[in-house]
Amino acid sequence: MFNKFYKILPSFIFACCFLATNNVMSAETCEIAPTCDSLGYTQTTSECTGNFLKCPFDQTKVFCMDCNDPELGNPERVWKTGKYTIDTTVTKSFYSSFYGYDVTVYKIVPTTEFKKAYKKYYGTEPGDGGYIQQASNLSQTGYAWIYNGGQADEASSVYENAQIYGSGARAAMQAKARGTAIITGSAIIAGTTQFCSGTYSSGTYYGSNKYGC
Repeated sequence: MFNKFYKILPSFIFACCFLATNNVMSAETCEIAPTCDSLGYTQTTSECTGNFLKCPFDQTKVFCMDCNDPELGNPERVWKTGKYTIDTTVTKSFYSSFYGYDVTVYKIVPTTEFKKAYKKYYGTEPGDGGYIQQASNLSQTGYAWIYNGGQADEASSVYENAQIYGSGARAAMQAKARGTAIITGSAIIAGTTQFCSGTYSSGTYYGSNKYGC
């Protein structure tokens, strides 16, 4: 009887070892795989203004390598692809009472680079581009923008991070909108006025005064 027991003992030990090893391997293969979110891939390509890394499990999830963009909000930022282009096929003309002649302005179109950075800085899209008469009306640097029907014409200039928006908002003559000034609603700035900060939504500003500067 004992001889029979000793004969089957090695087989019994082998079976036990096999089961134990198999259980360990099963435990290892049952580990929860990491997710894209847990690895830091929580954004989409539309949120990145530069290079990005794609999640190996889901190519639609990425990690923006420019999250800590040192140029974000810089009023003198230079854009690699430019800030906007001028669409000369979309125009509108009107009579300028300041100079007494008809003025034609052209639609501006934001570049993809600018749109992404603008959204990241302001938390909203730059909107449908407004109108300018010539390139000097809107700086190609900084975050200054004209949209939703706003316009700048004649010798006016919009630069740094100033904003002009709304179908009745306009910069004319030699007026300047700069800094963080916002010209909106039906506000018209003209003459040699300068606006550096604050929001202006109605009235016509003419002369040489400075506002918020």
